[in-house]
Amino acid sequence: MRVRVPSSAPAIIRSPKTNQKIYEKQKTPPQQLTLSTDKKVLGVVGGIAKYFGFDKALARIIAAILVIMSGIVPGVLVYLIIGAVIKPEAKPRVR
Repeated sequence: MRVRVPSSAPAIIRSPKTNQKIYEKQKTPPQQLTLSTDKKVLGVVGGIAKYFGFDKALARIIAAILVIMSGIVPGVLVYLIIGAVIKPEAKPRVR
């Protein structure tokens, strides 16, 4: 039996008859926009592609076309500003 739970439901729902837990809302951390570690220049386009779930190669092609169409200087300035503002992706610790 599948239970439909509205998004405004409490974190834990119990069966009225048996008091068994039938649903527990999982808390997922919000996704954060970060610079990609798989980078070609600063990792801006790779990070944006990962955030929105796009293919990195396709995102880089589209970004290159947009930079060229913008007259190169404005596109490069926007790229550098975004690269300075977005945090880098956290590297896993190696023990």
